[in-house]
Amino acid sequence: SIETVGPLPLEKSWAEQQNADYLLLAISDGTPHIPGKLAEYVSTRRPIYLVGTSDWTSRFDLLPLSLYPKQPPISTPPATGTHGFSKIIGQLEKP
Repeated sequence: SIETVGPLPLEKSWAEQQNADYLLLAISDGTPHIPGKLAEYVSTRRPIYLVGTSDWTSRFDLLPLSLYPKQPPISTPPATGTHGFSKIIGQLEKP
C-alpha cells in the first residue's frame, strides 16, 4: 500500500525515507535540472521509482517509469535504461 504524509520537519522526513520500502520521485515535464530530492533519496539507499520525463531524464536515457537500483525499468529488456541512474549517481558521488 502507499502511505502519504503531510509536511514534516526535515529530520522526521529523513527518518520516514529511511523506513520506506520505496521512494517516489515525480518529475514535471520540462524540469531542466536534476532535482536535489534525487540526491536526498539516493543517500537513503532505498529503491527509487522515477516517474515522468524532462530534459535531464532524456539526457540520462531514463524511461518515463524507471526503478533504481533493484530492477530494470518496467516494460524494457534487462539492463536497458538503468545506466542513466548510474551516470547520475556517479556525478552525485564525485567530491
